[in-house]
Amino acid sequence: MMELVYEMKRCKNCGKLNSLDEFYYCANTKDKRGSWCKECDNRRRNKRRARFSNDEKAKARVRYIRNKDKINTGSRRRHFERKELLIAHYSGGTNRCACCGESNIKFLTIDHIAGGGNEHRRSLGFWGGKFYCWLIKEKMPRGYQVLCFNCNMGRSAWGSCPHKEKNGSKVIYISGQYRNKTIGGTFTNIMRARDIAVKLWNENWVVICPHLNTFLMDGLCPDSVWLEGDLEIISRCDAIYMLKGWGQSEGSKEECKVALELGKTVIYEEKETEVYGELEKGETFLLNPDWVKAWEEDKIQTCKEHKDETLET
Repeated sequence: MMELVYEMKRCKNCGKLNSLDEFYYCANTKDKRGSWCKECDNRRRNKRRARFSNDEKAKARVRYIRNKDKINTGSRRRHFERKELLIAHYSGGTNRCACCGESNIKFLTIDHIAGGGNEHRRSLGFWGGKFYCWLIKEKMPRGYQVLCFNCNMGRSAWGSCPHKEKNGSKVIYISGQYRNKTIGGTFTNIMRARDIAVKLWNENWVVICPHLNTFLMDGLCPDSVWLEGDLEIISRCDAIYMLKGWGQSEGSKEECKVALELGKTVIYEEKETEVYGELEKGETFLLNPDWVKAWEEDKIQTCKEHKDETLET
């Protein structure tokens, strides 16, 4: 039987060995946990509060009352600056709700794409402005998006935003092999993706087909640019459709991994197709040799022009 292994840590005060859950969150340590266990930390805090006399509390209260407007104004300004930074990052610079397009930043907030926001913040031990500080300290990790408060509450209450229920359509991303050993094989992969896209459009999906989105752009940008852009698109989709043979593509494997991490619906192609694409209706798509020849000549010419422009600059 396989034994479960839990991360453990020894309290520097009492010396007891406890799990990490028995330590408070601390952003300044490698394991993000304090050096004292919760029991010792609570005891220390209670002693500190007992030493804080009523007179000192009264003086602190007076200082706050005298400088209340200044303190509150500074706090609101810093909070708004952090919010602007996060909204710009997680919206891809659009500063809009990913669902309804609301652009007034006062109505926007950060949403957990995979859900479970309350549980996540409860595990961290803080909410609101401190959560924004945590996101910035963690270098703004993946898994979040920008929603307005209406759409955010709609997802929390109903599982999905009522805007999407009203439209009746969800966005799906098609993932699969693009390149092949031959130009004809690459063209076949593109046409297969196109056929699936048409099928999904007819099933009331809003389809993003990257094979057609970057058609004839081979070599014009580094592969990392295409992959980063595709992952950003996936984060805004509802589902991803994995074509047959996706496991042979490193890009598709990364896309599937990210989709699962974000809690997206992943649909795998059930019916395997022939090399040249046997369609679901029984029709057979064969490549026209003239299309392949014309496409090959155009691609070679495009690459030459791009190379000449690079050498000139």
